[in-house]
Amino acid sequence: MRKGQHKKNLTDDECNNLVQHLLTRCTSSGKLPKGVADDIGKLFGCTPTTVRRIWRRAAADLSGNKTICATVQQRKKGQSGRKRMYTDIPERIQAIPQSRRYCFRSIAHALNIPKSTLHVYFKRGVIAKYSSVLKPALTESNKVCRLNWAIKHVTDIDGAKYFDPMNDTVHVDEKWFFMTRLQKKVYGAPGEKIKQRSCKSKRHLLKVMFLSAVARPRWDEAKGQWFDGKIGTWHFTEIVPAQRRS
Repeated sequence: MRKGQHKKNLTDDECNNLVQHLLTRCTSSGKLPKGVADDIGKLFGCTPTTVRRIWRRAAADLSGNKTICATVQQRKKGQSGRKRMYTDIPERIQAIPQSRRYCFRSIAHALNIPKSTLHVYFKRGVIAKYSSVLKPALTESNKVCRLNWAIKHVTDIDGAKYFDPMNDTVHVDEKWFFMTRLQKKVYGAPGEKIKQRSCKSKRHLLKVMFLSAVARPRWDEAKGQWFDGKIGTWHFTEIVPAQRRS
């Protein structure tokens, strides 16, 4: 078990089974051979220190049938351990506007609680994380247009409704690509001076427009293979010298 990794306490049955395993591998003098505590600890998911402590608590009698003389039940009963300082965090978080709940720093400032404490409660499951997806704000007319478009692709065959497979439809759209990125990795020889990149403004990088066309993937009978639906992407802009003003 790694250092700092926490695990639920062993149950009474697990403690008894652990001692039974140790009885089969201990020496006649009651000592554990080298490496036994590590092996048993990996088997039960605890540290070798815990294995040795339970073994000392058992005070096994090795003279006859190797019996356990003392109880090895857990001494922690009920709800033990440090109590939670904040018990109303879920209610307090719900009272914060959602616009201020996108990071722990903002939530900690609103609740007046350290950010590290919030992270601990998040790992315990007191705080949940959700994905907020931006949805289009459709008006009633937009919804009607979308519904009519879907109805046009529904065909009636012998009383059964079928949706158009759209195998004869090609979707065409423009795509924008940045010519460069703000930060790029460059490999070179030790001591080499890398050429400095520059631009007029980092907020407005040069972009190039392409035209892309895709269709529905399907099985191509002529070629005997699957068509992935990617027709192509074309750069249809031209670079020409700027005209001097007259």
